[in-house]
Amino acid sequence: WVSSVVNMPYTAGIKNPITKATKDTFNWIKNDAYFKNKLHEEKDSVIDIKKLKSSIFEISTKKGNKFLSKYILLATGIMDVQPRISDSIDPILPYANNGHVDYCVRCDGHKSVGKITATIGHKNPAAWVAILLHERYNPPEVKIFTNGEESDFSDDAKQLLVIYKIKIVKEKIVSISGDPKIKMEGFNLANGTLEPVEIAFVLLGQIAYNELALKLGAKINEKGNVIANEKGESTVPGLYVAGDLR
Repeated sequence: WVSSVVNMPYTAGIKNPITKATKDTFNWIKNDAYFKNKLHEEKDSVIDIKKLKSSIFEISTKKGNKFLSKYILLATGIMDVQPRISDSIDPILPYANNGHVDYCVRCDGHKSVGKITATIGHKNPAAWVAILLHERYNPPEVKIFTNGEESDFSDDAKQLLVIYKIKIVKEKIVSISGDPKIKMEGFNLANGTLEPVEIAFVLLGQIAYNELALKLGAKINEKGNVIANEKGESTVPGLYVAGDLR
């Protein structure tokens, strides 16, 4: 879905670089003299995993196939929770796919320089990221949109929001003004006003795709990430976890 990545080496100017990198990797595996006989791509979806008495995993797929494995490496990842605008996540996606809405301040905070900047969220992460953006990049204005929710910020965060004159907008967002391919102009609110915004960061938490791990009884943390040791092995012997899910 991400049409461009501006801050990773060798990706500038490449259309859909993440998808391209995935395809390039699989093509490399298929054509490599060593790996083509070691790794096999199965175009199917896993719907269930069971651990048999013999400590072997039985993997069931959507196409009705079954596979046996001694070890499993789970890398199903996480997804950011999207803001609901007029009861749908669809309005935000075109702006996110074109880089006007972002999710990682470490990756994309620099894009706020010289732009009216906002965070979307009602808990501490939305406040602290707004504070960080103000301190590090000094945009002309920083705002927090709670999108109709009551804010739940710590006292320390509240004090800095006042000192830095960061505006808290509580009204619900009903639509977005602008052209996703060119520029985001702002959020249209339920009270009929347009609040100017040129770049926004979503801080609403994450969805962890941990269903398969939970079916096997693996332990997770409060955010849903699968707990693993220094080798990446979960609390279920033989089940390893990699990437953002870990």
